[in-house]
Amino acid sequence: MSKAPHQRALDILVHRCGEWSKVHLQDGKVCMAHDVGWGYDLGEEVAHITTNGSPGPDPDEDIEFSYEVDFFHANQITKIEDVETGAVLFDLTDD
Repeated sequence: MSKAPHQRALDILVHRCGEWSKVHLQDGKVCMAHDVGWGYDLGEEVAHITTNGSPGPDPDEDIEFSYEVDFFHANQITKIEDVETGAVLFDLTDD
């Protein structure tokens, strides 16, 4: 049995910790994620995700975009892109 889309999206972000990802959410927001922390609320099947918390991006890294700490649920993710290459790593419309 294949994993649910929200679980696949979470797996991608966890695997990419330390690499910049552009995360598109259902509400149209786009988050720049360097690292993620995640967990499950009691009785929930979908993880909540916090980006850029700890250890966070290297303050000496020369980046050309802004980022902040974001909080969302994995089932809100519609697309994940590799910032460096532009490759689409996850696209909910492909499911």
